[in-house]
Amino acid sequence: MEPTMVFSYDLKTRKFKNYNSNHGFSDHNIISILDDGNQNIWLGTYTGLSRLDKKTGKVENFSFNDELQGNIYTRGAIMKDSNGDIFFGGTNGFIVVDPRRIKKDRFLAPIYITDIRVNDQSMQLNQFEKRQKHTGAINTLKELRLTNNENSYTLKFAALDYVDAYGLQYYYRLTGFDKNWRKAGARERMATYTNLDPGTYTFEVYATSDQYANSSSKASLNIIILPPWWKTWWAYIIYAVFLSGIFWLYFRFQKIRLKYKNDLYYEKLQREKEHETHQLKVGFFTQVSHEFRTPLTLISGPLQKCFPIHRPTRKPQPTCSSCSAMSTGYLPSLTRSSTSGELKVAKQS
Repeated sequence: MEPTMVFSYDLKTRKFKNYNSNHGFSDHNIISILDDGNQNIWLGTYTGLSRLDKKTGKVENFSFNDELQGNIYTRGAIMKDSNGDIFFGGTNGFIVVDPRRIKKDRFLAPIYITDIRVNDQSMQLNQFEKRQKHTGAINTLKELRLTNNENSYTLKFAALDYVDAYGLQYYYRLTGFDKNWRKAGARERMATYTNLDPGTYTFEVYATSDQYANSSSKASLNIIILPPWWKTWWAYIIYAVFLSGIFWLYFRFQKIRLKYKNDLYYEKLQREKEHETHQLKVGFFTQVSHEFRTPLTLISGPLQKCFPIHRPTRKPQPTCSSCSAMSTGYLPSLTRSSTSGELKVAKQS
């Protein structure tokens, strides 16, 4: 079917201007048209109604979602009564529009999150009640907790506006992940995120339209992706205790090792000191023995002459015998003492 288009003619410039679905009409096939007398042109299409503002050129659509009799209207089935109400005929009857009661500058209806799919599985309401401790509808959910294995999800959303449902533009972002707002068309109305790291995110979405003076209010949802057990706070406490134990054992071992090393060092010093003392004692006793041995040798020599060699019958004097015995008896002892480093001095009567 060839599209039926709308043209406007400017008397001043004597030029035609073409209007089609690119200008915002609900469909490119125009099957009925009527001026409401308030600078607006009403048009019926196969997918809904459109209103064209002759001054601004803005188009506002009314679709099936606004509880009309249907989206399909009959060609040429349009009229205006004496009160200014416009009648549109369709396959299931007709509808009546009062143009005076439809404001041009309206606020968008609120936007809601309508569905949540985790790992490509839609989460039912009972799952939210069990896992999130939430007893209301999904669109009233404020926080969503997921495990580290549930890091891929899709959020569906919609603005409950039934005037121009397909003319809306949606903008969304996931704070903590997106740097800028993302755009979604009226037929998409979903956002998908995959392979998100554990952490806290906030999903925000709002809708706009050229036909509205303001944007819709934002819908938001806090999303918490829990870390795996080995990255939880209590796991880090265990790691800290374990590492502290390792450090304690290491320093304990180092302390014992240092003590053992110091003990060996002091033991070595003690042995060296004892050896040095022994050497000093040996030197001292050798010197003392030498000092005693020299005079004793000098004494024992003359005493030997007191003994008769060729006259054995002649007895030596008792004093000489005593001195000779003492001198000759000490000399071997002094020799042994100088060798061993020990000298015993005893008083002899």
